[in-house]
Amino acid sequence: MDISGVPVRPEETKAAGVASVGRSMALSSIVVTAILFLGKLAGFGKEMLMSRWMTKEATDAFKVVYNSIYFLIYTKIEKLLRPTFLPLFVKRRVADSEEEAWKLPNVVGTVEVLVLAVVGVLGFVFARQIFAFGWSKAAETEATLRVATRSLRILSGGLLFFCLSILAELTLHSYKRFALAALAEAVFRIAVVLTMLGLLGTVWDKETHQAAYGLVWGVAVGGALRLLVMLPGLKAHLKEFRFSLDVKLPDFVSMVKLMPPVVLGLLFSSLRTYADSWLGTSIGVGTYSYLDWARRLVDMPVQILPMALSFVVSPYHSEWAPQTDKDQLRDALVGTTRAMTFLFVPAGLGLVLLAFPATWFVYGGGEFNLEDASQTAKALWIYSAGMPFFSMEGIINKWFFALSDTLTPNLVGAAMAALHVAIAFFGVKLARRESVKLCAVALALTASKGIKVLILYGCLRKKLEGIQGKALAWFSARLGLCVLGMTGAVLGTLWGLKAGMGLDVQEKMHSLLLLLAGAGAGGGAFMLLAFLLRIEELHLVLSEIRKRLPFQTA
Repeated sequence: MDISGVPVRPEETKAAGVASVGRSMALSSIVVTAILFLGKLAGFGKEMLMSRWMTKEATDAFKVVYNSIYFLIYTKIEKLLRPTFLPLFVKRRVADSEEEAWKLPNVVGTVEVLVLAVVGVLGFVFARQIFAFGWSKAAETEATLRVATRSLRILSGGLLFFCLSILAELTLHSYKRFALAALAEAVFRIAVVLTMLGLLGTVWDKETHQAAYGLVWGVAVGGALRLLVMLPGLKAHLKEFRFSLDVKLPDFVSMVKLMPPVVLGLLFSSLRTYADSWLGTSIGVGTYSYLDWARRLVDMPVQILPMALSFVVSPYHSEWAPQTDKDQLRDALVGTTRAMTFLFVPAGLGLVLLAFPATWFVYGGGEFNLEDASQTAKALWIYSAGMPFFSMEGIINKWFFALSDTLTPNLVGAAMAALHVAIAFFGVKLARRESVKLCAVALALTASKGIKVLILYGCLRKKLEGIQGKALAWFSARLGLCVLGMTGAVLGTLWGLKAGMGLDVQEKMHSLLLLLAGAGAGGGAFMLLAFLLRIEELHLVLSEIRKRLPFQTA
């Protein structure tokens, strides 16, 4: 019964609760998205500085060390702890006291410090040998080997603080405090750019690679700041933290038992990352950088909203799963899938159609010439086609983790990582032209991720039951018509501007005009058709906008 004395039915109470949770998740996602966008802009600034000021040898060296060693360790620790540590910590806090719950991060933090200290020392001492052994073709170029060795030594010193920020981030997420963790990520990326700019032209190797070393020091400083920014948010709880090696703690034992399938998946995904860098550097100087620059353009949108949403849903899933609330899990899955598809099918198509002007406008100039833009655009065509799948991959895993199933997504992930390596390896070995080899490496990612998401979605349909295939098919058909209209609008606009106004895509400002005009025409056509075909996602957004207008129309 509510305060007016009118009886309230249980289903109404549940509906109100679901709506409240939905609003909270949506608001958190929006806030995190906005902050992550700021960080991504800074990250893009870093890539633009690299393309203009760093030689191909130095760029290859930094990207290999950063992507395949430093950031790889960071991401694998995050992917290991998120499905194992976070659900157990959330459940212990709900079921017990803060004091009992914090016993788990005490042990996890202590183990992490010890392991990372050893890894950091090994990386510093054997930096030259590690790079020469792992990337022998790239190491044949003395400049690449020298930059890589120094970069790895600097970053090994900052690895501990950077990776400890993962535990702080997950702990904040468990308290549903997402904004501060996102802000820390933005601070990290901004600090990289500012430090790089600040150190240019100083005492570090003025002759050749000062930009590269400024960038490396920026990453090390930014990684430490990422941890420091989050500590005030945990101030009220840090009194519970103390170093502990109580590895027999029941929650820690449960966490370790969840890890084997996760570790299997991480080993194979690490192999995929290494294979891309090894094969890319073996094709020729600059090829791995082309692949990575293309990925950055795709990752810019893909890693903002989907990443924010995946962060936000994790603690909610951990609360829903013990109650076996499959209705909430199923509805959230369908809604998320449709939203990501509605956003990233047109986004991916747009990048396919506008690949060269986008690449040339963002990276062109300085060390990055027209040939570099052409090679990067070829990889971008292929990566862009996978954007809908990339956007769903990280999110869809959360549903399995919420159901305490770490085996299925990691087995499928391991198999698809092996497929990725096979496609890339044989593509590079069988192709004769460097551009074809580059495309084979890019295709490996798009194909393997696409198949992985489709398989996992099929598995979830069986677990959750009740997902309406006909409704999704009808949605897909209408979306397909929108995509066709968008394609015609973009191609027609580009043809008209080139033929009628004589715009040359190789001119920097002309490429910007073509990019803006093509994106505007294509986006407008897509939205108009979505409105006419009554695609629900667009109408929901318009409805929310109308509710917030200062006036109401009749």
